[in-house]
Amino acid sequence: MSDKPKDRLHWDQRARYCLLVLILASFCLNCSNSSSGVSDPPVGNVKNVHYVDSVGTNFLFRGERPLTGDDISPAVFNLDGLKRAIAEQAVQAGVTLPPSYILVDISLLWIDDTHNPEQAAKEKKLLFEEFSFFRSNPEIGQVHLWSSKGTSLNPLDPALSSCRDYLAMNLDSWLSDPLVWRVEKLRTWLENPSELGIVGPVVIYVHCFGGCDRTGELIGSYIMRYMDKSWEEMNNLNKGCCRIDGKTGETLYAIENCNALRWYGLWLNLQFGRSIRWNNPAKCCN
Repeated sequence: MSDKPKDRLHWDQRARYCLLVLILASFCLNCSNSSSGVSDPPVGNVKNVHYVDSVGTNFLFRGERPLTGDDISPAVFNLDGLKRAIAEQAVQAGVTLPPSYILVDISLLWIDDTHNPEQAAKEKKLLFEEFSFFRSNPEIGQVHLWSSKGTSLNPLDPALSSCRDYLAMNLDSWLSDPLVWRVEKLRTWLENPSELGIVGPVVIYVHCFGGCDRTGELIGSYIMRYMDKSWEEMNNLNKGCCRIDGKTGETLYAIENCNALRWYGLWLNLQFGRSIRWNNPAKCCN
């Protein structure tokens, strides 16, 4: 039996070599996608995250939804991206986070809204993923749903002059967002997380969809009450957290949430003798 021609022999060697390279490449690719190999590239940080306040080793932050996903792809809780953003903002604010902490997620997303059913349906999917994540990972923390809608009732309306103070003093009896209770509860949990059944440092993260309107309402109220900020100071802080309309350049901030902030400012004046100028223009309202 005769030997193969040299060119045929070289071709067989090259073919076997190429096949071996393909097998190794396929093996490495499978390893990189396995749980024991190198993980996929990290998802980006959660956006619009800002430090707000702290008590001892407990911290309060604000921001946008800590989830990835859109109308097509499923929602995924972005824990790594949230923790990175929180760590970066802590450094920027000059505060030191504890090496480990329990995450308390305060979600202001809508689970139902007849005025904007399309957005509510989108946010409901995100909410379900938040619930599912913390149910599956109770050691990481807990989630609390505080759906927020603000109010169309503007305290500046002259027609309310005869009953404005009464409405303000009884704010939580009619406002769909119980701001008085919520702001006090935020502070209580920040001071004493054992009320949540938590031992150890906590990071409370308040968020809505974009971190501006609903988050601005709750955190703005907290800032006025517990950080002793004026209406103007609070409003400027909220404006710095709002998104900008790429077409008009205006700051996106819903009037319903601004109305709720005004009512809370008036409540502070009547309840504690503050001098919040709640009737001043809100520069971040469009």
